[in-house]
Amino acid sequence: MATTLSYLKKRLYEIIWCSDLLTTRVSLAIGSLLWGILLLWPGVLFTPARTTYRLMAEVANENVWGVIFVIHALVSFWQLITRHLKSTCAIANNLVGCVLWTSSTLACFLSHYVSLESFQPPAALGADLAFVFASWWILTKSIIARYHNGR
Repeated sequence: MATTLSYLKKRLYEIIWCSDLLTTRVSLAIGSLLWGILLLWPGVLFTPARTTYRLMAEVANENVWGVIFVIHALVSFWQLITRHLKSTCAIANNLVGCVLWTSSTLACFLSHYVSLESFQPPAALGADLAFVFASWWILTKSIIARYHNGR
């Protein structure tokens, strides 16, 4: 039992601190690109009838959100291709990703909130929540790597 726990502890440490997050970075960049494209799609997405985007619409229109998501995706792909994962630009882009994913996902979740008793979060946003956590982890790891010579 102690050997199993020791092994699990070692593996979790390796997964959390020693992985390069390449697949996570690619997934996040693709997610941002798709969000951007779908927000820029011809037609009006942010309408009063679509309450999911109500709070996002209060911040900016769908084209502004779309352009920012596309820019984040393109810079993320550039980071991956050039291997600039620890630069100031990379950390700034990772911060933008955190803000984008966190604010858009929370806005979509909170647009369904009336009261705690009646709150039913949209299940379709589960993957977006995973991207929120991924974007924060990428930011955290890039800062650690930059200032502590980590991986």
